[in-house]
Amino acid sequence: MFVQTNRTVYYVFCFVIMLPVCFFLWSCGLDTYYYLEPPIIGSYVEKPVDPENRIFSFYTVQNTGNADVFLGTAVYYKIYNNESLVKSDMASVSSVNLQYSDAAMNRLRSLKYSPLASGQIGDEVLILKSFGSTSVRIRLFSENDYSATVTIGGTDYGIPLRTPLMKGFSFYPENDAAPVPAQGDSDVSYSASPTSADTWYVAAYAVSTGMNTELSPVYSQVLPLGYIMISKN
Repeated sequence: MFVQTNRTVYYVFCFVIMLPVCFFLWSCGLDTYYYLEPPIIGSYVEKPVDPENRIFSFYTVQNTGNADVFLGTAVYYKIYNNESLVKSDMASVSSVNLQYSDAAMNRLRSLKYSPLASGQIGDEVLILKSFGSTSVRIRLFSENDYSATVTIGGTDYGIPLRTPLMKGFSFYPENDAAPVPAQGDSDVSYSASPTSADTWYVAAYAVSTGMNTELSPVYSQVLPLGYIMISKN
């Protein structure tokens, strides 16, 4: 009876000692997941004809639940000369664009989408979190009475710029500040069978972005903004 009691006490003692150790080791192996809310669409566009509507528009969100991780909102774009390729790539992104997943952002990277920059603020994070929840309107090129600009909360912050060239999107007339896209440009999907001569399509996505405590990037579900056409005619 005495031996049995000592053995029971010993087992209880070992259990009490080892439980926090096991919990610590187990918790160290867990990955911390950070969820960022995606931006909200303003209007989705599909090569609008009216110059007034040739803009990308959306609303940023503050992501207060992960404020220590959230950096701001980025816009990623790609230039195409074949409309069928635009639709094919957008369908590919849509197929993996799930909530609580950065798979769509990874797909954009694999498709070589580039971050959009502006003349006054950065490129990797176009709209910093300090702007709060606000409206964003992006007009890529000037036409008629409309000027190329990145407008955040009603204030203009320079013209949209391609990266890494840091050049504009006003391809016509040709100029050094906004050269016509060329085969080999990192932000261009160039097809030997263009949809139409002297016509380009620019597709874009917005995404909330951040950085975790391990200094790894964190992304929300992506927001498709649509695509616009830039034509010499």
